[in-house]
Amino acid sequence: IDSCINWLKDITKIKKGVILNQANFSFDLSVSDLYLSLVSQSEHFIINNSTGLDLNKIFEQLSKSNGNLMVATPSFVDLLLLDKSFGKELMPNLQTILFCGEKLLRTTINKLYSRFDNIKIINSYGPTECTFAVTSIQINKNIESNDDIPIGIAKKDVKIYIVDENKNCMKDEEIGEILITGESVTDGYLGNIKNNSFIEYNGTKAYLTGDLGYIKNGILYYKARKDKQI
Repeated sequence: IDSCINWLKDITKIKKGVILNQANFSFDLSVSDLYLSLVSQSEHFIINNSTGLDLNKIFEQLSKSNGNLMVATPSFVDLLLLDKSFGKELMPNLQTILFCGEKLLRTTINKLYSRFDNIKIINSYGPTECTFAVTSIQINKNIESNDDIPIGIAKKDVKIYIVDENKNCMKDEEIGEILITGESVTDGYLGNIKNNSFIEYNGTKAYLTGDLGYIKNGILYYKARKDKQI
């Protein structure tokens, strides 16, 4: 957590601001909201779960929050974008949206830039087993027009490999399983549940994510799941 939060503080540049909390505290996404608020001396504004999917109530809270940083899944922001009132007029102080947890789509990016002209969009990636997220990249308006949105570059104390079924490294732009090593990898599951995804790789603890991706010019891209998980 210490490694994760120091990294988030560096990439978001938040200090004495207002961080919006959308995720339940049982969800790893909330790690960034809760601990980053404490470390950056920021206010932690919690969106009340009782609002359900009532957009009017959610928008009332968003307006009241004066939020500077929102950490959210793409699907939650897509829900907000269904209403034309979600924009700069509703949230004039919103500076940064940090995405994680799901695949970010180009349509979401385009809509956000049309509603918030000076917004900073950061895309990130990482499984719960590796403490919230391990890669990040800022998504600009003029991003290349290919199908895949990049999920970024690994944080300093993490290494990411693309491997085949025998755990051999793949070449640039070849699709394989994303393998994560380094400080962010947890020791395993509570209760010592055995799982073949936690391994040792190049002499350090590692996690086989089950996610398929590729590396191009040093930047990681996500393609799909290896199994049938969503």
